[in-house]
Amino acid sequence: MKIPAFLIAGLLLLSAQARPAHAQSIEEKQIAAGKFSFDPAGGYIYLHAPFRQMGMFLRVPDQADLDAYKKDWDAAFAKAKAKYPKQLANWEAEKKAAAVTGAKLGDKPAEPTPETFTIGDIETRYTISFGPQYVFSKDSTNNYYSYLTAVKPGTYIYYGPIMFDVNAGYIGTCYCMGTVKFEVKPGVITDLGNFLMVAVFRTPPNPPRPDVTVTPEGTFLTMGKQKVEVGKLEWGLPASLKSFPSMQADFHASGKLNNYFGISIARLPAIPGILGYQRDKVIDLKAAPAPGVAAQP
Repeated sequence: MKIPAFLIAGLLLLSAQARPAHAQSIEEKQIAAGKFSFDPAGGYIYLHAPFRQMGMFLRVPDQADLDAYKKDWDAAFAKAKAKYPKQLANWEAEKKAAAVTGAKLGDKPAEPTPETFTIGDIETRYTISFGPQYVFSKDSTNNYYSYLTAVKPGTYIYYGPIMFDVNAGYIGTCYCMGTVKFEVKPGVITDLGNFLMVAVFRTPPNPPRPDVTVTPEGTFLTMGKQKVEVGKLEWGLPASLKSFPSMQADFHASGKLNNYFGISIARLPAIPGILGYQRDKVIDLKAAPAPGVAAQP
């Protein structure tokens, strides 16, 4: 069975995938061998599709995260302020030497200020990646690949089909212009089913893709000689996870995001009852359904 074309590039770059903090991929064989301990204080995300997936979530920072970020920022800012007088003195010395030798002088170092100093975006500290490796379970005969990831409870935003490679950096597409978010509660497996896949394929691709067929019977992806349905929502955990508490993910629209990794950008197609658009404005249809809000791709 062939891998879909849009995954080939990512699968060729699997020399090393980033393993973010607070995230742990779990495999079904660990449960079978008694090597998995369910954490009632932790959170879990389960999802599946008829092919291997890769993706990234952003966890919305909580107060503890904000406090830790401020502590790091304060320490780094103090250090930068302490270094500045020496940096300025070195530049002044270079300036005097350049006046004599005619050497090219670099820019005067800017004094760190609260308005300009940065230690990077807080959002990138809490990225959670999954796939395409480390599947929870797979059945290539029946086109079924699932992923289970242990995470810190909180609110998660689907950032898009993104992965990290040590040679190529971040690759994929971020849904910076419109996506979905959901809550992960402690002591519960949050079941995303195949929602992320269906959200992408639920409308005809624009521009059209030769491997996607939309018929009255459904939307199908051609994988080698097989056609796999990708437009029908499916939920539920496998038998190996039935003994653990679980809940179906409650998706809401999530607004625009920064393109933190400098990759291509897009947005999820509109999802009736969840995600809508008014031109480039993202509308949360669960929070504020409004007449005239288009469920447009």
